[in-house]
Amino acid sequence: MTLSPCRSQDVLTWRCSSNGKFSVRSAYHLQGTIKEDNKGQSSEQPYFSSFWNKLWGIQAPQTTKSFLWRAAKESLATNLNLHKRKVVESPLCPICFRYLESVSHALWTCAATQDVWSKSSRRIQKLDILNGSFKVILMPFRNQLSKRELTEIAVTVKAIWHRRNSRIFKKQLQSPSQVSKQVHAEMTTIAIDKDNSKVGIGVIVRDLDGLGIASLCSSITLTPNPKIGEAIAVRATTLCVELGLSQIILEEDALNVVQTVQHKEEN
Repeated sequence: MTLSPCRSQDVLTWRCSSNGKFSVRSAYHLQGTIKEDNKGQSSEQPYFSSFWNKLWGIQAPQTTKSFLWRAAKESLATNLNLHKRKVVESPLCPICFRYLESVSHALWTCAATQDVWSKSSRRIQKLDILNGSFKVILMPFRNQLSKRELTEIAVTVKAIWHRRNSRIFKKQLQSPSQVSKQVHAEMTTIAIDKDNSKVGIGVIVRDLDGLGIASLCSSITLTPNPKIGEAIAVRATTLCVELGLSQIILEEDALNVVQTVQHKEEN
């Protein structure tokens, strides 16, 4: 447990909500989870459970893992899915215009997509071009690849989808090398080391013209939780105190942390 540097008093919290406050909704979901756990499971359930546990356990931002989960659930707004709902006229891939744009085609089997995967790590390049749903394609990878390679898969999948959307809405198609550079940049910023329970913190102080005047980076022992890491980064305001800065604008990309600071609610 992370101890507060402000010597705050201990408080009771509800572990089933993100802000520690009790709500009827969270209690309802907890009750549903308990009921499901008490039910009998099919022989396939443990097999798929291990897959989902592996997916949610990769070292990547929550938004990236959520996107990968949606892809595995076939819930992305591909042309094929939109065509079934009568939203678009054509179910074909908007890049190759040759095959139905299923999730697996958009993220894995399309020739344009394979051009991106060819820029990945060597072991990922050697993976078989499988057919079937995207979940079926992902299933073997959980045992074939390392944790970092699984993270690269997740980051690349999301980058490929953004590339696809850019082609549709901006009429621009990034080259495989451009997408590869984006993936590499994001991989270097993923700073949570779950194996050693460490979180990397990075802070930069700029003046009114945007020029950097000070920076700070450190690795601290901490429960490997992205939200807690983002909150800990706010404590870097002590650097401003050391620099004699009394009027600052604090920029933070974690919405839940920003809202907590702005509303001064206990979280």
